[in-house]
Amino acid sequence: MSKGVPGVQAVFGYDIDQAKIAEAMGEPGMRITSVAGWADRWLVVLGTETGYGEQRYTLPSPLTPVRLEWIDERWNEGYRITAVAGDDDPRVEDDGWFFVMTKNSGLQEQTISGPGSWPAAWVEEHQKKGFRITSVAGSAERTLVIMSKGTRLTDQDTSPEGEYPNQWIQQRW
Repeated sequence: MSKGVPGVQAVFGYDIDQAKIAEAMGEPGMRITSVAGWADRWLVVLGTETGYGEQRYTLPSPLTPVRLEWIDERWNEGYRITAVAGDDDPRVEDDGWFFVMTKNSGLQEQTISGPGSWPAAWVEEHQKKGFRITSVAGSAERTLVIMSKGTRLTDQDTSPEGEYPNQWIQQRW
């Protein structure tokens, strides 16, 4: 939660209660800003003052060709991925991926890598083309990376391993 930031925030946790989310999104300007998941527990954060337009989201399910087709259709309608989470449930082979797609996000062209191991070469290749990492979800060998054009991000430095290297992060701070 952020103190001193304009607007209002709402947080829904543990289950995805679509009725509560729909009710919150019915409030003026309320949009999903972040999602997170682990096993069968989910967190959805909503806020006002985002500048976001209309949103669509998927319930957690495997990233199948049908899901990728749904994402392509939304891209064609002007939506962009603004949040993604994976449940990364170690008991289940096919992770559930929760996508939030938004109109008027400022993001332009997007591309997805994964789920799989950290795509260091793919990230580097797309950074050279002007893409920047805008979302990452999952862990270890089941990572999903979203890269976008049209962000306000300039240079990005990414860990070549894609792991959480404490020393590498501290050096950049």
